[in-house]
Amino acid sequence: MFWADKIASELKSQGPQWVDDMKTPSGQIHVGALRGVIIHDLVYRALLDFGIKAKYTYVFDDHDPMDSLPVYLPQEKYKKFMGFPLNKIPSPGKGAKNFAEFYALEFKEVFNKLGSTPEIIWASELYKSGKMDEGIKICLDNASKIREIYNRFARTPHFNAGGEGKARFQASPQNAGKAVESLRKKTPHFQCGEAYKKIAGADLPPDWFPFSVICEKCGKVGTTKVYAWDKKKVSYRCLPNLVEWAKGCGYEGKISPYGGTGKLPWKVEWAVKWQVIGVTVEGAGKDHMSKGGSHDIASAVCQEILGYKTPYPVPYEFFLIGGRKMSSSKGLGSSASEVTEILPPELLRFLMVRVPIERAIDFDPGGMTIPDLFDEYDRCAKDKRRVFELSQVGKISEKEIKFPRFRDVASFIQMPGVDVKKQFPDADKKVLEERIKYAKIWLDGYAPKEFIFKIAEKLPKEAKKLSPEQKNYLSEVLQLIEVKGQTPEEFQEALYNLAKEKKLSSSEAFSAIYLILTGKTSGPKAAWLLLSLDRNFLIKRFKEAV
Repeated sequence: MFWADKIASELKSQGPQWVDDMKTPSGQIHVGALRGVIIHDLVYRALLDFGIKAKYTYVFDDHDPMDSLPVYLPQEKYKKFMGFPLNKIPSPGKGAKNFAEFYALEFKEVFNKLGSTPEIIWASELYKSGKMDEGIKICLDNASKIREIYNRFARTPHFNAGGEGKARFQASPQNAGKAVESLRKKTPHFQCGEAYKKIAGADLPPDWFPFSVICEKCGKVGTTKVYAWDKKKVSYRCLPNLVEWAKGCGYEGKISPYGGTGKLPWKVEWAVKWQVIGVTVEGAGKDHMSKGGSHDIASAVCQEILGYKTPYPVPYEFFLIGGRKMSSSKGLGSSASEVTEILPPELLRFLMVRVPIERAIDFDPGGMTIPDLFDEYDRCAKDKRRVFELSQVGKISEKEIKFPRFRDVASFIQMPGVDVKKQFPDADKKVLEERIKYAKIWLDGYAPKEFIFKIAEKLPKEAKKLSPEQKNYLSEVLQLIEVKGQTPEEFQEALYNLAKEKKLSSSEAFSAIYLILTGKTSGPKAAWLLLSLDRNFLIKRFKEAV
């Protein structure tokens, strides 16, 4: 049974379900984030297929601070906005009201193309509308208990703080570095990212509260620290040196924490969102799901502080590009929108669906990865119906679709004078046109040099490598070329039979043909290539070669 169907079968007796996923639009969203979108979409589809009433939402965390500056943006122009809420930063392009919306809408367009259409929720609206207010109050009232939860998990041997938080909650940085090193020595499995060194490894101080105010003077949320709560207002300071990536203005003030004046630290915020939205199913990458990690903390807050059941967890592995995990702000890896330019929607979706969630996806568009992916997709259409079905953007076709092999399409495109469409008379026309489009893209930017060929205007110098046996073979191929009325299939069979007759391997025989035409030892189907070329040209080239 497909993994999403197993989840649906487990949840069938538990009533209506609410599936949710979320992402901070801090820059161009990388293709790896699509795995989460598709995984949640698969659970949602499986629930519906099992007759379960379900809803699917996607939260864009546009209320988060800008804590790293994307390398592809004008540094001087955007540096001054470090620490500001993402929804308060100017859009880098037209068509969006702010920075967060610009990148969020770009990503939304991508996953909509892949057939995933969750309802969009903006975190800033959750705060401004007052929907988060009750949760904020409960968390501030129970700050000491939340401190204890953080401290409890920080002391666990497998605690993983790598790259998380980035001062979404603030603690005194005094002696934090020493505390971290000490903790590392005591607990071999401890991991701590640079951004966390100021808060990990030491107990949170008594004046730490789970809330960050948007400074009334400078507008930054990443630089403020709340140090008191009187049940109506929070007291805070905008500290110049709280974080390395933004400088606070030094202002001190007192303000109501309601109506979007600030935000909860994201692990606490995660739990409050579950309750506010009504989420019953939500997964996350393995970094968040590791023992003692962010999900464990959010789950503890959810159950112990809010009294809400933790949503059904769906942990999944990373999506890598050439073995590397990607970052939206650092420009590492391909953006989701870029990858949609090199793969049709069904293939990109299939790339996510075919791999079990406990296995990492390592996608490198170079080499023969893309043709191999197309081959696997075509096989899956016949052999693994459920995976193929869930890979479709629209409704699955009732009739059997004839798929032209992608690498054959890519070969025919390079043959002069060949009408590619005539080579696949039984293929679905729409599918063929799509594959011609993406084959051209693959050839232009991702195909290995060995696959790309061009007929040489003169006899290539590589032809000097021909053995006497190969030259003898070519001289007889020349006679076959002069026979008119052959079909490509008949000609190909004749070429094979001639090689056997001359006691040459098919590799030795066909490499001789490719060498004198392209200077390479491999190429497309020889018969089709030869028949695509001018007969007089071929006769001249073969005579010159032998």
